Amino acid sequence: MGRRDGRHHALAIVVALLAGAAAGPLFAQEPLSAQEPLRIRQIRIESENVFEDAETSFLARVADAIHGITRPEVIRRELLFSEGDTVDPAKLAETERNLRALDLFRSVKIRVEPVSENEVDVIVHTRDGWTTQLSGSLGRAGGGNKFRAEMQENNLLGFGKSLSVSFASNPDRDTRAIAYEDPQFLGRRLTLDVLYASMSDGERRKFALVLPFRSLEAKRGGAAIYDELRQSTRIYGGGSEIAQFQSDTRLIELSAGKRILADSIRPIARLTADQAMYHFLSGYTAKVAGTERGVTEPQATFSAAFGAVFLVWHATKYAEMLGERLRKHGSAVWLVNTGWSGGAYGTGQRMKLSYTRAMVRAALAGKLDKVKLATDPIFGLHVPTAIEGVPAEILMPRNTWKDGAAYDTQAKKLAGMFVENIKKFGDAVSKEIIGAGPKV
Repeated sequence: MGRRDGRHHALAIVVALLAGAAAGPLFAQEPLSAQEPLRIRQIRIESENVFEDAETSFLARVADAIHGITRPEVIRRELLFSEGDTVDPAKLAETERNLRALDLFRSVKIRVEPVSENEVDVIVHTRDGWTTQLSGSLGRAGGGNKFRAEMQENNLLGFGKSLSVSFASNPDRDTRAIAYEDPQFLGRRLTLDVLYASMSDGERRKFALVLPFRSLEAKRGGAAIYDELRQSTRIYGGGSEIAQFQSDTRLIELSAGKRILADSIRPIARLTADQAMYHFLSGYTAKVAGTERGVTEPQATFSAAFGAVFLVWHATKYAEMLGERLRKHGSAVWLVNTGWSGGAYGTGQRMKLSYTRAMVRAALAGKLDKVKLATDPIFGLHVPTAIEGVPAEILMPRNTWKDGAAYDTQAKKLAGMFVENIKKFGDAVSKEIIGAGPKV
């Protein structure tokens, strides 16, 4: 909030990460050269053991000797950039997320060091976490004793593989199991998951080979899974067994996916108060591999207020508070799209950071207050026709697509998703807010 012409003027910027949840900027500094892109001269891997900063202690040295250290090739296989590539902060952020998702490290940090006017070195610094786990339990159930013991190593010999052995006993059955997981099977970005369990009343076999969408630029993914379980099930009543039956289940899954999601919302657009409330309620974003467990491909999703799980009140309450303050202060609200541009996902390219900076700076400086606006026919957004430092065609996404009809199809599909999502709020959303949404 700032003071302009003797009166308060509030400016709100709503930044939506559309068709891919891009991480925040890794660097606060500006690029060294605005004329030529920075290129990666060298990639350096710096790895620290679990207790390396405490190795003056005998126990710390022993623990590090037992644990070993993650091998550099394990880290390099997760890199989404190579020496000679142009520096892409989004790829650096994705790589950090992928490395953290391996559950091998206490910390991961990727930074750049300038070495010349147009070259940098990329340093990938990791600190190993303790990956050997011993667990057990003891108790009583069903009138008998039960216990369980398991040993698991998640970074076997520093290769990033996981191996676990367990034994469990309860009144129903005894179980001996061994499981192995390799997130870089055959040195590739394939995940192998194998399990065998021998039980006193049956057995379980599982084999899974998964090609996940590990980055926003991954073109395809898929899975082949076989899971077989055979065991006896007992039903108890009044403290004694009253029934028993044998169950035999088999799961066979063959799946494949190809990235198709792309942004059709304008790079920057001015919103009315009702439109701001609509998009605030919608909370459109995307789940990507490495950000949530079980997510293996980009998935469009809506999270009210961009954080539905953390809301204490109903989402419409927060939307009403937002609308009230926008009208009270006469705020200008801009929707900034930092996602994909120039074609369907995989055909176009990321919105350049320099363009996004130019849009945000122009909005904050009030330079867009009097520019000519064009209205999007589907989303109803009011789009600036010219911004200094941003090519005119970028502001109108359809002009950047080689196939205008394909853009129209994608835009209508996305609009339909918005319309279906807002229906879940029912009568809690006013007709004015619903009318501020896309038209299908």
